[in-house]
Amino acid sequence: MRFFKLLQAHYHSNSKSSTTTSNEEEDENNSIKITPEDLETPFVEFLTRKIRLSSKLTSFRGATGAMLYPIYGQGELAHFFCRRAAIMGGVSITQMPVVGLLVDKDVGNYKGIKLVTGQELFSHQLILAPTFVIPPGLTTPSVSPQNGYYDFVQQDAREKVVRGICITDNSFEPDVVNCLVFYPPKSLCPDQMTSVRIFQLSSNVRACPSGMFVIYLSTICGDVVQGKRSVNAAIEALFSTSVSRNSEDISRDPPRENTVVKVKPTLLWSTLYIQELIMGGFDCVSSTSMPDGNLQYNHVVDAALNVNDVLISFRTKSV
Repeated sequence: MRFFKLLQAHYHSNSKSSTTTSNEEEDENNSIKITPEDLETPFVEFLTRKIRLSSKLTSFRGATGAMLYPIYGQGELAHFFCRRAAIMGGVSITQMPVVGLLVDKDVGNYKGIKLVTGQELFSHQLILAPTFVIPPGLTTPSVSPQNGYYDFVQQDAREKVVRGICITDNSFEPDVVNCLVFYPPKSLCPDQMTSVRIFQLSSNVRACPSGMFVIYLSTICGDVVQGKRSVNAAIEALFSTSVSRNSEDISRDPPRENTVVKVKPTLLWSTLYIQELIMGGFDCVSSTSMPDGNLQYNHVVDAALNVNDVLISFRTKSV
């Protein structure tokens, strides 16, 4: 949130103009208030039911639909395992770095972990984030792919995911704050081989402060250069990187009469990065799957269900 505030301070230095705008909005809101004559039954009953219905559809203020977005992690999986630990008699520890793995000297199998405080925790399985590298000696391909799980070490995906994150001052779709947009292959540039997915989030899902929008872009590619070119083409098609350049273009080519000029949102900040696709696996030391090119959480939820089923079945056999 501090980063967003720095952007706001940089792009909204003129406080007088913002004060004038807020006063105009307040006057407009006062002018459209319901008169006391209209505040009678059955209008009051209808309004009460409408408010109750909207509160049931979404828990976020100002949301226009029933779009779900995780606030405390990817698909609320952290809370899921925390609740499971409370129910099944486990231990849930947050913000505690792990400094090492405990290994059986004779067999070489995983035994537990050691925290930065020196505390040692023992378990039969260890589940890691996909960013951690597992030592080859700790995993054995004991689970076959036909059971729905894959060995972590043996899987090596050639494809990569090129992702982009943008912060803008306005929505790229009028009257729409949260949306998902697809650019089909070869719609942005001739060498675009896969679709580019754009996911826009606003302040009503607590993704950013009011007056800003966060846009996530992703595409799967075999060639990183081609993937970056596709994502950059999508950014150039949706956003404007310079306000002065737009004004110069308009003054150079004045619009004709009865012509609607579409102004692109201003790109305040952006970054691009690359992720490798690695399949997850379940063994004594396991890793979840890397994020793919899909901007939804179906794959993550399915992986969590598989891990939970294996944990429950293992606990039942142990008991």
